Amino acid sequence: MFLLGFLVLTVSNRPNRLASRWLGIFLCATALVLLDDTLLVYGIYQRWPHLLGWNDLFLLVMAPALFLSIRHFTRLETQPIPAQAIHFVPAGLFALTSLPTLLLPGEQKARLLAQSISTGPDLQDWIIISLIWLQAGAYLAVSLYSLHRHERRLPLITASPEPSALDWLRHFLYVICGFWMVWILSYYLPILNWADPVLYLLGTYYLGYFAMKQTEVFPFSPAQKTALAGLDTPIPATEPPATPASPTLAQDRLHLLAVMETRQPYLQQDLSLPALAEAAGLTPHALSYLLNTGFGENFYQFVNRYRVAESQRLLTDPSLAHLSMVGIAYEAGFNSKTAFNTAFKKITGLSPSAWRQSRP
Repeated sequence: MFLLGFLVLTVSNRPNRLASRWLGIFLCATALVLLDDTLLVYGIYQRWPHLLGWNDLFLLVMAPALFLSIRHFTRLETQPIPAQAIHFVPAGLFALTSLPTLLLPGEQKARLLAQSISTGPDLQDWIIISLIWLQAGAYLAVSLYSLHRHERRLPLITASPEPSALDWLRHFLYVICGFWMVWILSYYLPILNWADPVLYLLGTYYLGYFAMKQTEVFPFSPAQKTALAGLDTPIPATEPPATPASPTLAQDRLHLLAVMETRQPYLQQDLSLPALAEAAGLTPHALSYLLNTGFGENFYQFVNRYRVAESQRLLTDPSLAHLSMVGIAYEAGFNSKTAFNTAFKKITGLSPSAWRQSRP
């Protein structure tokens, strides 16, 4: 965890830089907390008791750091630094209240350690541990909700959501939830203590693989990210109410149809809501409103409807019979065969191969 945290923190040109830095802080904080068991098992605390307790300062840092990493992975806008610092107020208060104990002489700390080993946690320790469990569980729940919200927003801004879906991060959160449950149960079922290091090791390798190969979640310019901020609902509240039959909306609808027919922007594999909005001379919010109100579709549905229609034309063209399904997918604007099959079957009810075979 120390090594992975160091790599994530120090590679400055990594995509999703802020999210990666918070992820690195989470990994380093978790490594410091896990180091506490190592120092105890190998007798380091017994030899240098003045070290006792300092690792505990990071117990309330882990969950907020993980949440802020998830937030930066899933949000277009950057949260102000004071708003991020609020999440670490409990950690600061815990450090202040722990300071008198941390500054005790080594001999007195050694006696407290021996007493804790012989008698186990007292009532005060159980209260602190329970609050830490509660904080971790709350932040995990909010992190999972943030990922769910991110997945719901992707069809509004991209026609190819797969690269930005963060499936690996959702699965890693599930692993962290497993850690959290084992962490709690191990206090009541000591037999589970053997599972902790195994799970942490496997989870770290899993995270390391994906964290080091991640791509940019939102490959937009700063201006485009600003324009997309707040685009979480199908119809932004900033737009005036309208109906599909209103003159302005009808004109914008005809103009967008003309752009799609003449320029064929849907053939671009990296087409996004800001790019199409620029081609149509609209703001991203105005285009999203137009698609939802004028067409009854989100961006993903609108663009892929054109791509599927193009792929149907290609599938029935005798001169293109030599193309594989992957070739058809790329020619129609899809960036993968999986995305092609998913969109095609959702619109036509058949796979591309079955649809081709059903043609006379």
